Amino acid sequence: MSPTKSLLVKATRVKPRILPGYEERVVTKVGKGFTVKVQYLGAPEPTDKWTIKDKPLINGQDDITIETALVPEDLKITDENIDATCEQNTSTLTMRNCKRKDTNMYTLTVSNEFGKDSCVIEIVVMGPPCRPGAPLEVSDVKANSAKLSWKAPDDDGGKGITGYAVEVKDPKTG
Repeated sequence: MSPTKSLLVKATRVKPRILPGYEERVVTKVGKGFTVKVQYLGAPEPTDKWTIKDKPLINGQDDITIETALVPEDLKITDENIDATCEQNTSTLTMRNCKRKDTNMYTLTVSNEFGKDSCVIEIVVMGPPCRPGAPLEVSDVKANSAKLSWKAPDDDGGKGITGYAVEVKDPKTG
């Protein structure tokens, strides 16, 4: 008895599934960029959609927004500081010239007629903190000391503030 020829069996009805191995947290600096690649599978070919707080990323909106869909051929959308490309079973989000406001939870959802799957990627853009909040309050004034207090800054630069440098001006020497 002779062996039969090999057959390739391919599933035609597969709920989309995001594969492990993508970066769950990306840290970058103001003015720099990042790239995130996420691989997934499903049949028929799933579509992909990037969102922030359930709002679709649309190309050209606020410099950080874009929506991409998987097509049989590679798809590439380029904006001033964002690229989103889709290769078969991979979605790539690239952002250049990041701002502090780009810090957020980015969600990728892949879907087809048999279901959907999603993953959340935390993007942290670090930069210098804002000035302390007003008003500056001075109390308990003594000959060699005073108590100062103020509100925390609106933006800590992406990393908790651990202290402040306070300079004292000598009234006699300036």
